[in-house]
Amino acid sequence: MEINITYFVFIYFFFEFSIRLIQKLQKIYYLKKKIIRLCVVGVLNLAKV
Repeated sequence: MEINITYFVFIYFFFEFSIRLIQKLQKIYYLKKKIIRLCVVGVLNLAKV
């Protein structure tokens, strides 16, 4: 029984960590997309001038 409990706890922590990591990566990806879009807009504006 002891082994099963530690196994489940490990799985729980692993999932918790994965979900948090994915959320962080999504935030970083979203920020990167925003920054890239700003850069593209800036470059296009410079090209127009």
